[in-house]
Amino acid sequence: MYLISVYENGGFVEASLGGVVTPDEMKVFGMELQRHIEESGLERFNLLLDHAKSSYDETSFDELCGMKDKLYGCGAYQIIDVVSSVEDKERHTKARLQKVLEGFEDYVMDPSEAHFMPLAAIARAA
Repeated sequence: MYLISVYENGGFVEASLGGVVTPDEMKVFGMELQRHIEESGLERFNLLLDHAKSSYDETSFDELCGMKDKLYGCGAYQIIDVVSSVEDKERHTKARLQKVLEGFEDYVMDPSEAHFMPLAAIARAA
């Protein structure tokens, strides 16, 4: 099960994923997320991706990583994932280390810990 919210005025997308997620479900989630973003007309956005209440196997994890790579091609600037444990945070950080070091991804255990760079600052830097 998932929920996707697009806030066009703020350049912000929030997506939540819950339950046991199969690779096919992760793929559908990624396609739906991309579709919502494309339909919104957002050219640049930050994404809060909450999957703390979901569980998935290694194949689904690979789908999640691939989905995030595709979202960068759709205009994502920063993606912050909400995870359920320190172990998950370490696993994701290790798998996506380059994006984390570049400041494009971060992993938190509480959505209130998410801190995005303002899109206005990004536009000026470009």
